[in-house]
Amino acid sequence: QLLSFWLSLPNKLFPENWKLKYFLSLITLILIGLFGASTSINIEEQLEIKETIDSLLGETPNVNFIFFNNIRIALLIMLPVIGMIIAIMSIYVTGVAFSVIGNEVNISGSELYILTAMMPFFWLEFLSYAASFMYAFYISKSIIKRNMKIHEIIKPTILVIISIIILLYIGAIVEMYFIENYESL
Repeated sequence: QLLSFWLSLPNKLFPENWKLKYFLSLITLILIGLFGASTSINIEEQLEIKETIDSLLGETPNVNFIFFNNIRIALLIMLPVIGMIIAIMSIYVTGVAFSVIGNEVNISGSELYILTAMMPFFWLEFLSYAASFMYAFYISKSIIKRNMKIHEIIKPTILVIISIIILLYIGAIVEMYFIENYESL
């Protein structure tokens, strides 16, 4: 009964066609990442990006590192108007990182991105980012139309945050599992 309540809640809290908007958000973000992964990078830029990646990942990540990095991104994406810009930029830059890493292992960035898209943690992260992106759109539209009532957005905001926390924490556990067990690949 709790599960059916949880599953029916979005229909009560979000506007019509939220499923279509969510799906379009998901596809848009995935394609932005693929576009970034397909970007050609010259050697100088590649070395600079590699240095940045290495400094961010100075040590082997753990579940908390992965989770807090992803939740920070997801929560920033939820910000009205600017969150959608943050989403586009961060997903594109992540795609570019795939291009750099792919070059190091003699595979194209887009191939590496597609291979990673076959992993469950990829989908858990992108489902979360799409929820944040859709919610930023929903809130931004309400602000622009000036029909936002703060008491009407509290429940949906809490629902989205709880959902992304759950998805991203599970995603971090799964990603860490893959890192620990398939690091040598």
